[in-house]
Amino acid sequence: MSLQAVDRVGNVSPVFEVMFSLEVSLPPVIEAALVNDTGRADLPGSPSDGITQDPTIAGSISEAGNITAVRASIDRDFAGITDVTDRLNVDGSFTFDRAFFESLLGSPMEDGDYTLRMEAGNAFDQTSDLFELPFTLDSTPPVVTVTLILPDSDDPGNPGDAAAVYTLGAAAISGTVAGFEVSLDFSAEGGNELVFFGLDVSSSDPLLTASGNDFSAFSFTPALPLLQDWRRIPGADFGPAPFLSVVEFETASAPLTAGNYVLGTLTVDLGAAGVSVGAPVFVSIEAFDSVIGVELPGQPATFEFVEVGFDPGARGLGLAGETLTVRVESEAGSLARLLVDGQQTGAGVVSDAIEFTLNDLTAGTHRIMATAEDSAGNAGVSDELIVEVSAAPQGLATGLPPPHQRRRRKIGRQFG
Repeated sequence: MSLQAVDRVGNVSPVFEVMFSLEVSLPPVIEAALVNDTGRADLPGSPSDGITQDPTIAGSISEAGNITAVRASIDRDFAGITDVTDRLNVDGSFTFDRAFFESLLGSPMEDGDYTLRMEAGNAFDQTSDLFELPFTLDSTPPVVTVTLILPDSDDPGNPGDAAAVYTLGAAAISGTVAGFEVSLDFSAEGGNELVFFGLDVSSSDPLLTASGNDFSAFSFTPALPLLQDWRRIPGADFGPAPFLSVVEFETASAPLTAGNYVLGTLTVDLGAAGVSVGAPVFVSIEAFDSVIGVELPGQPATFEFVEVGFDPGARGLGLAGETLTVRVESEAGSLARLLVDGQQTGAGVVSDAIEFTLNDLTAGTHRIMATAEDSAGNAGVSDELIVEVSAAPQGLATGLPPPHQRRRRKIGRQFG
């Protein structure tokens, strides 16, 4: 810059020159975003909704050469800010990953809502506006369950609100003997304890029972040591008619409280019954006297028989070509996919549950499972459900009896 002065009479001073440089600086500006805003391809806006299973955030700060301090916070509730200048690259870029956030928190990042807050200062004592980036961390896969819907929803075969539910497992065949694990889910309503149980196989295939007159091909082995103190009630054992389609046990001293128990193994000797291994027959405990007995602790006079429900478990539901309904439950809003024998057969968004109808299952063993993907892209997988479908008129091992053979049970019988 040059300066020169002139007085009143026109005298002119020498030129005075001053050399300087002017540097203009603006406050730093921070920009950042999630590196991977995970989501579902079918869900509009999902890849930019701020819900992610990966909390990594990347961004940049302007005027990097003049930056002297960078501070950040990832607290759910803003409780202060920490110097993180050493995380800034020379060009002003930065990347914060999960491990870094956990170092700020001093603990693991749990699923939930977070806000990244940042500010930066420069050599000219200028400070950026407070930058805030809210996001939701969701890294937990949805829980998925798949169950079969029985054809007759009013039949006792549906567990419903039963105080106890029997489950008959899939067949395990050794030679000519087929074994089925019998389990019981006991809710102990009203504080009751389990003191008796009975298993009735009368609704099984007539081919196994000489048309319902001889059940000696069946046997039951109680689970030990669970039932070590229980005794088999005399006269209540499988054999020829009458009244020998039931095996019954009662406790001597150790009743069962609420819980899920494997009671033992029900076996049927196919050879003794004159049935070929692999023949399409069914075995069922869904019958009139498959009950439990309960009493209140210290009040044996309150003993009563209680109706049980039945879990379809791995059982056949009818013949090839009949309709089968499968219910899938998972996190609301997740995308459920049903797979049969490894092939997707249906898909839909879950509100509470979603049902799929299968119309073309062929005779044989089928494996049914479901997957669910939530809005953050987490994927959950259900347990596998084994279903046996028969081409013959009599159903299959662990199947329901044909509808005309099912009997209604009374709700219960009270004894003093």
